[in-house]
Formats: sequence, C-alpha cells, structure tokens
Amino acid sequence: MKHLGYIFWAAFFYAFCVACDLHPAGEFTLSGWAPPPSPNRFAHSVHPLLVTSCAASACHGRETTFTLHQASAWSGPDVETAWQLPEPFRQDYFLVLAFSDSHDEAASQFLLWGSGLVESHPGGAALNSQQIGEVVEWLEGQP
Repeated sequence: MKHLGYIFWAAFFYAFCVACDLHPAGEFTLSGWAPPPSPNRFAHSVHPLLVTSCAASACHGRETTFTLHQASAWSGPDVETAWQLPEPFRQDYFLVLAFSDSHDEAASQFLLWGSGLVESHPGGAALNSQQIGEVVEWLEGQP
C-alpha cells in the first residue's frame, strides 16, 4: 500500500505542475521510464481501447483527474518519441504514464481502478483482463 501512496502523490504532483505550467507536460512523467513505452502502440491500439472503455458514457471523457480525449483512430506515420505524437494523443500518453508504475506495470493506479479492484471506483470494472493485459504489455515495452 505504501507504493500506491507514492504513485498517488507522484501523479498529484505531476497534475499540479502541469496545471500550474511549472514544466512541460511529460518531462516529469518520462523520467521513470527507460525506455518509455511505444508512442506508436499507444496511439494505434492502447488509446482507442482506453477511450472506448474508460471515456465511454462520459466517465473519463469529461473533466476529471484522469480525463481522456475522444479522438478518431490515428493512422499517422510512426513517430520516434512521444513528443512527436499529435494532440490529443500526446497529452493522453503522458496522462496514462503519470498514473502508471514503471517498476510494477500491472500495479499501475489507473489499471487497479479500471479493473474494479478499487471498490470506490464508480465505474466498476471498465477494463477486462484482455484489455488490462494489452495495456500492461505496452507499458512493459513489448511490441
């Protein structure tokens, strides 16, 4: 549980810094990831999965701590870094990483909430085991 507290405060600090424009979005987030998860896989498969599951029914598609942006499927060219992703994919990429654990991907805060393991999540289990597996593989850097 101590580890989850750290993730919460790191995510809170990230959100505070971005909201106050204290540093560029993503700078703090990427510091824990070496190498960072693929921005291409995020834009092509992870983002649509999260938008369909988590942003559905105006849950995380509205202004919340974890706001995902609706977007058409991205069919753009592959990029080398997340900084090259077009908006809103870039913003959502950094948001997801801010709520992720680079040392224990399956224990990422947003996955625990989205899987329904956190009882206070009003959306219940928004992600099924296959979707969670796909996100974990992406976070782990699997192709």
